[in-house]
Amino acid sequence: MLIVVGVTYALWTTTKKQSDVNRITNTCLKMVYESKNLEGQETKGITLEKAFPIIDEDGKKLEGYTFTIKNECNSYVDYSINLESLNTIQESQRIGINSLKIFINDEPIKTLNNYETTDKILDNSYDARKLTTGTLEPVGTSGAKREYTLRMWLDDATPESEMNKSYESKITVYGEVSDSISAVNKIRNIAAEKTTSELRNDETVDRNIRYIGKDPHNYVRFNDELWRIIGVMNNVEDGSGNKDTRVKLIKAEGIGQISWDNRCDNVKSETEIDHCISSPNYKNKWDEAKLQKLLNGPYLNSVVSTEYNRWTKELKGFGFGSDEESIRHYEKIDFTNTGIKEKYRDMIDIVKYNLGGPVWDDGKENSISNLNSNLFYNIERSNYVYSGNKTEWIGQIGLIYPSDYGFATSGGVGLETWSDKEYTTTLETCMTEPIKEWYSDENLGCRDNNWLYQGEKVFQWTISPYADNDYRVTLVDDDGYVYDDGYYDPCDAFLVRPVLYLKSEVKIVSGRGTKDDPFTLAI
Repeated sequence: MLIVVGVTYALWTTTKKQSDVNRITNTCLKMVYESKNLEGQETKGITLEKAFPIIDEDGKKLEGYTFTIKNECNSYVDYSINLESLNTIQESQRIGINSLKIFINDEPIKTLNNYETTDKILDNSYDARKLTTGTLEPVGTSGAKREYTLRMWLDDATPESEMNKSYESKITVYGEVSDSISAVNKIRNIAAEKTTSELRNDETVDRNIRYIGKDPHNYVRFNDELWRIIGVMNNVEDGSGNKDTRVKLIKAEGIGQISWDNRCDNVKSETEIDHCISSPNYKNKWDEAKLQKLLNGPYLNSVVSTEYNRWTKELKGFGFGSDEESIRHYEKIDFTNTGIKEKYRDMIDIVKYNLGGPVWDDGKENSISNLNSNLFYNIERSNYVYSGNKTEWIGQIGLIYPSDYGFATSGGVGLETWSDKEYTTTLETCMTEPIKEWYSDENLGCRDNNWLYQGEKVFQWTISPYADNDYRVTLVDDDGYVYDDGYYDPCDAFLVRPVLYLKSEVKIVSGRGTKDDPFTLAI
């Protein structure tokens, strides 16, 4: 289907118009065009009053073009939605595509020139950009149709040289029959269903889709065991710097309690443990940490570790100095039967993990006392690291970010265990409050409606170090908040739940995402 989208940059008035010209590239596809305003009322077009370059927050509120793509065949259909710039205006009078902001559904906002180029379908176009892609499921299923809303505006950095120029374009939709659906597109389709409350856009700059709530249907059979889907993550870089959208997984149960880093290289047997504990040598450098090397070596390759690691098979228990200390010991961990099986290794992508972190000082902008989920997300991707520490690491197996934990809540009713008193916390409050404050009674709904929370006596390691020292790492406390009060250090053994990103070509071939009927994968 083709929709004319015209923009004129004038001081006061800009008008967008569309035509009802239809063109389909596959007989299975049916395009339905509707133009709706923000209240869902039908309109004949879009008029931007007193239009001039605007910031993105205002652009997202504009009326948009709404259209639906439907599959009328019994097979899957892979499709792309493209925007083709028309040469109906003289080149000297056209607004440059680097001045046009695009916002389609809840995907990241970008200027048009930053979208991937694609083949032109129209005879009168001079440029074609791929705005988004997806897969329609067979006719009769809930995933057989997708609705899109496109918004376009002038970037607030548009130069005055573009004044009184114009721009016209048309949307084209291209589809091809497919025999399956990727994991990314399957989850996107589920998220698009009006009835789901288990998936939400995290409203970060990357606009990732995440599973939320106490026990969402995000179970997947991976490595012949249960894992869970954290979400669909946009702009994830691979080892070569290429950005793509990838599905992020976490092991459902974890692999035991293991120290984040203990460089007790002099330990040759369990009888030397006392010396290691009394003279610990550990850092919060993930690229050098023993846990990183354990996960991406013996665990990834299903072999016995060659070094001694402090650990216990137990999934619950407190840290160093507690009653459970006696069950923690050093040994070479055997992953022969519990590591990643060979047939699943090819599904794991090599990606960049970010290593930015908070500081302890309450007076700093990146103080852990101030960080809600969104702020944590930004800090993780920043240059806030301790001197000499790296800002990123490229590999296959990692751990959750603090923001992964924060974004996994839906809010709701929380229970104060010792008094059985209930407290209700809204999702808005959970997203506004610093994660450090989730231990308070009024915020218990954030903790108790978060599927990544593991309950009492379970501390979970994250991948994020502190940025103001070389020896502390953030963790998820058993009270349900992200913190480290200085009592624990990387040598302590806490729950480790491996995290990974699937390659973009991995497909979901069956399952409903429940614990009894998890998604199954293929490549």
